[in-house]
Amino acid sequence: MEEENYFYELWNNMPESVVTEEYYAKNQELFQEITSEFHLYNEKSGGSLPPDLARFILERVIENMIIFGIR
Repeated sequence: MEEENYFYELWNNMPESVVTEEYYAKNQELFQEITSEFHLYNEKSGGSLPPDLARFILERVIENMIIFGIR
């Protein structure tokens, strides 16, 4: 899967309750880099990190970052 398609499949289905447009815009470079790394891993591992799974992981990480913050 091409990186652009991977990116859109991951982010077009990200719940607004987890990542608002404003939060995404403030962290766009970080989210793009994370998505790129997920895509690279998915390609190297033969598809073991599809966009749905990557989105699930990213949702949980972001939810926990919002709750606990980053120190």
